[in-house]
Amino acid sequence: MARWIIVVFIVQVLLGITEAAECACAINDTPIHTSYRTPSYSQYILTTGDCASFHGHEVKEEELTWLQITYNGQIGWVIKDHVKLSACKRASPFHDQACTGGHKYSATGTAYYPSNDPIEGGFVDMRGHPLHTLQAYLAGHAPFVSVAMDNHAGIAYGTHVCIPEMNHKYHKVIDFQVVDTGSAFTGKGHSRIDICVATRSDSYDNTINAHLTLVFQ
Repeated sequence: MARWIIVVFIVQVLLGITEAAECACAINDTPIHTSYRTPSYSQYILTTGDCASFHGHEVKEEELTWLQITYNGQIGWVIKDHVKLSACKRASPFHDQACTGGHKYSATGTAYYPSNDPIEGGFVDMRGHPLHTLQAYLAGHAPFVSVAMDNHAGIAYGTHVCIPEMNHKYHKVIDFQVVDTGSAFTGKGHSRIDICVATRSDSYDNTINAHLTLVFQ
């Protein structure tokens, strides 16, 4: 029994849903660092109003007070003055990641990445704008994630698509936008989607390369 209690607690901590935890909510966009020591790098951006679980551990380093948080299943550190502490709402970790909107389709997902390789298609979308990768979006460095679909299916450039499977994986609503296409999608309609990722290794993601639900917004 004790082992099961420990396992459940660890899972809850990783998901950021322990009942006793406070939440650290961003006052303004604030970076989540890998360490409170310098130098460290930012692994995510906690956007204004977004919250992460705080489990009571804080450290003073030079002139700053750092809080240890859990976000997207990972441990990180934020500056205390940049967040507001409040009681967390007890809810499913996916409570705000459901997709709402218009038409829903079942599709097969694949991934591509910016590259000079002719198969991958270069570094820009079908209108010559830079591609935005999933990893850049998750790090707070891109306004949306570029995706490619059939440009003969009546899907307007810039159409927003919500994918619940991806939202659930990353515990946040991800803004996918249809801005690219390719010959492999001709005649596929809404049954195929290609998601832009950062690297070749990222393109092997099991969630992407599977059945995906597309909710057009």
